[in-house]
Amino acid sequence: MKTAQQWAIALILVVALLVLGSLGTATQAEPGSQEAKEDVSIERRLASMAEQLRMAMTLTTLAVLSPTPAAQRLHIQQVINLLEGTGGRHFVKRVSPQEEIPGLIPCAQALFARLETTPLNPMGREPISVAAKHTLSLLNSALETSLFGLRQRRLERASDEMLKAYAYLTAALGCGSDPTDLSGVLVLSRLFLASSPASDGTREQP
Repeated sequence: MKTAQQWAIALILVVALLVLGSLGTATQAEPGSQEAKEDVSIERRLASMAEQLRMAMTLTTLAVLSPTPAAQRLHIQQVINLLEGTGGRHFVKRVSPQEEIPGLIPCAQALFARLETTPLNPMGREPISVAAKHTLSLLNSALETSLFGLRQRRLERASDEMLKAYAYLTAALGCGSDPTDLSGVLVLSRLFLASSPASDGTREQP
């Protein structure tokens, strides 16, 4: 009888240890799960920025190729709207049908600030920080050049400025497959995937 009780107690202890162990594993796994969700959120925002940059580049091309000053000013203003967003100082609502435009520059500022506090591989943090600062500088240069282009009275002079804006936007997009490229949204995506502890390196880049 005593032996049976001892076996029952031992069984209860084993079950209790297994349950506690599984709870401990679940508790430890939760931060990793949260980190993975955080990674996906950052990747999606980078992908969204890449798409917005491609749209800005398309509008810049239309501005360069516009046959009339009126059409050119319209496309330049659309580029400015896309860069500044609805709350921007130079935003003109009538040329953008969307109710709300977040703006590439405000999105970049918020995302890059978030990257500063995101757990990353120490070796990868500095390249990401440098790339983020360069990318934001390029976006601001594209905005300044577009504003200057908007003030030009002659079609060809405005086109020259928008060619410069296109170059800034292209650099702000970057090339994710070129290891020598040190700035740009696609570069940030590549660096982030390589530096995030929660990343397995298998997710697609924007």
